[in-house]
Amino acid sequence: MLSNCGHDEYGRYSGGRAGDQSGTEWYLCDWYNYGEGGWNYVLRHPDPTVRHYISEFGIQAAHNDCIGYDQCERTSFWQQLAASGYFPMYIENPCESDCSSGVLSIIKAIGYVLGRPELQNVSVYGWTGTERQILEAAGFTTLADPEYLKSDKYLLSGDILLNEENHTCICVSDGSDAVDPKYDECFLFKTASVGKGAECIDVWRGQMILKSRGLYEGKVDSWFGPVTETAVLEFQKLAGLRQTKRLDLDTWATLFGLPTYHGYWIASPCCIGFVANKTVLLGQEFLKSADYYGGPLTWTFDEKLRQAVIAFQQAAATINPDIEVNGKLDKPTLRHMVGEN
Repeated sequence: MLSNCGHDEYGRYSGGRAGDQSGTEWYLCDWYNYGEGGWNYVLRHPDPTVRHYISEFGIQAAHNDCIGYDQCERTSFWQQLAASGYFPMYIENPCESDCSSGVLSIIKAIGYVLGRPELQNVSVYGWTGTERQILEAAGFTTLADPEYLKSDKYLLSGDILLNEENHTCICVSDGSDAVDPKYDECFLFKTASVGKGAECIDVWRGQMILKSRGLYEGKVDSWFGPVTETAVLEFQKLAGLRQTKRLDLDTWATLFGLPTYHGYWIASPCCIGFVANKTVLLGQEFLKSADYYGGPLTWTFDEKLRQAVIAFQQAAATINPDIEVNGKLDKPTLRHMVGEN
């Protein structure tokens, strides 16, 4: 759900009466993909208390029909907000805002409510082209991964959506797959229970790991055929698991050894010097099966693994602009290496 301030009562950007004359000048609506270019960024404050107030004030503004839209009178919202004790619900005099001044005024008001000078210093005169710079200076983090921009699944209540050319608004509800910000730098992915006859990325993942451990000698082709079934059964026997002949939850848990969060496997970023690390082992396994890494599966990020990561990144960067050749198993590298669902 979004708190959205986008036009006056006539569907225009200026010229209407002060206040929300139609109930849609500033209102709550379902998430939508903005225009032809979509959303460019999500701005997220790391403090959950700040995010709570952003969401709450966005809802209050949408519910108060004294607040309307007019680009030519866009700062009158801030004037009334300051005069009303910084809570949008207490504004009683008709006033106007636009998308960017609305967002920035709310954040500035929160600075006074919480006694946060860096938020108090936010300028209400910014526009969408300067909003990211203003909010980053106030402590916000910029998220640009497609998962945050293409749907509301991963958004947190209090996130700010931004199209730098034209528009901005406030997310006021958590997405169905929203993740705690402490995992922002991690690669989170899911796996399904798959068995004979399946053909999907999860079969490919299983084949890659089993191949690196010398249990699978077939073609890595994403198809769960007899050879894959035999390899899975052999692994289950060796690990003392129930012999289901499927890549089921218990088998995945033993294969990965990774922590989980709300049904996601968590692969944390790592670099040279990390030891006894599950993500390092995952990197060694996938890079070994892809013929980038020839060393043993040691769980230790050494120079040999770093060189393998660099070689993989150099190849991946030719088709994936998110990849940086830095020798680290970072989020974009892990996503490309392990594959997204």
